[in-house]
Amino acid sequence: MFPNLLRTFETVVRIIGGIMNTLWICDLSMVTLPAVSRVLIFSNTIPTRQSDRIIKFLLALLLSWICILLVYAVSFRYMMMYPPTWAYDYDVPFCHLFDTLEISLSFPCIIISFLSYSSIVYLIFVFIDMNDQTNQALLNYMWILHCYVNPCMLLVFNKSIREDCFRLLRTGKIDQPPRAAGTSIVTMS
Repeated sequence: MFPNLLRTFETVVRIIGGIMNTLWICDLSMVTLPAVSRVLIFSNTIPTRQSDRIIKFLLALLLSWICILLVYAVSFRYMMMYPPTWAYDYDVPFCHLFDTLEISLSFPCIIISFLSYSSIVYLIFVFIDMNDQTNQALLNYMWILHCYVNPCMLLVFNKSIREDCFRLLRTGKIDQPPRAAGTSIVTMS
């Protein structure tokens, strides 16, 4: 059935694939810009309340780049789905360019982001007094917040766990509700 749906809605699937690929290509560069901007803020190179003209220019450049890539993705539909994965359709013009962009932009953006956040950690430990109780409290708060993101998401998105937690809070007991169990008998003949 799924291959029939792919053939029936091939244009829609290709448009969705092109949009997803475009957003993936542009996502890492959009994440790198705030990382570099934060380093400049922590090092007091640019003010906190006002964005630098270079950062604004780079943001405008990235947004225009995203718009151009989205228009190209919708127009030429360069992504195909070969279940269970996506692949480039190299018969489409400039598809090799997108294949190259995905690799050549991803790795430098990841490296720049890593180096930016590493330098932020260095600047924090150099310039912030960790003997101050307020700074220690903020650090502990962020640590607790970071550690409890996954359990909170589990409670929000997993209905059975959420019901078990509510039952525990209401009754104070951890009893399991009756659930249907299936058994099978295997005989050797």
